[in-house]
Amino acid sequence: MKTLSIPATTPETGASLGILELGTNSLKLHLYEEALGRFEPFRVEWDLGLEACSTLVVSNEAVAAAVSQTQKLLAEHGVRIPTRSIFGIATGAFRQAENTSILVDRLQTELGIQVWVLSDEDEASLLKDGAQNLIPSRPAMVFDLGGGSLDIVYFGKEHVWLRENLLLGVIHLHQMASRVTGAWDENEALRWIAAGLADARSFRLPEIHGTGGTVKAIAQVASVSPIPLSEIRRLEGLARKGGAQFELSERRRELFLPGLLVVRHLMEHVGAGTLHYTRIDLGEVLLGRLLPIRSALRGPLSRAFSTLLPDSVPPPEA
Repeated sequence: MKTLSIPATTPETGASLGILELGTNSLKLHLYEEALGRFEPFRVEWDLGLEACSTLVVSNEAVAAAVSQTQKLLAEHGVRIPTRSIFGIATGAFRQAENTSILVDRLQTELGIQVWVLSDEDEASLLKDGAQNLIPSRPAMVFDLGGGSLDIVYFGKEHVWLRENLLLGVIHLHQMASRVTGAWDENEALRWIAAGLADARSFRLPEIHGTGGTVKAIAQVASVSPIPLSEIRRLEGLARKGGAQFELSERRRELFLPGLLVVRHLMEHVGAGTLHYTRIDLGEVLLGRLLPIRSALRGPLSRAFSTLLPDSVPPPEA
């Protein structure tokens, strides 16, 4: 049984829990402000996942920079360890990187934050919990398009659900399509997408729901909501020509076309004519799971609790 041991703390007034989410493309801090009764997410882009995707290792220099960036993010939002119960989850490229443990160990020893590297199953479980009440229709599908992977959950009837994890994250795809010449090769990207979807499930669905930074960017740029397949194709053409810079960060512009290609081919794979952007933050979902037992995360520093993550922690009652 997998467990994560979290030291109990005496939280500051007004806040009790926080999740640090180490993603391939960004670092997120999710705080639950008890006095306000709401979640507060904060996000910064970082380069650690880019290195992990391209080399499957992270350099000592990159780890040091990541620890410093994490420390700065915590300081900017008044988070002092151990006066708050803060711990981390790592997703995407950190599952594949050979030496993620170096980063995890330094975050523990230098900042006092324990980090749980989520498995495919863990990530799918959080995605499922976050989506199931937001998507009332059945059957249905939700996907999380990250930097390292494409995670898919299919909802059937009678609480049946299936998961799928494909190596079609936008950073990973960009790396694979550039590995031969060092420049973006769309034909190579298309071959990689076709291979990734070749053995994927193909339930026929008229519409699908997506989350993640790239899908959010697509929703921001799209002229309509929900987004029809024709709009995805139109945006793809604009991004390919390079004539439309869009209101995106430089990195998002670089990853925009790879993301559109993945989304378009996924929609065609299941026969979907419409895409809905549905915001789901894994760190926020995990905070929601932990809120019912937050009293177990408090107390003298000499006490410790073993908290099962994530499947053994029940979601809060509606």
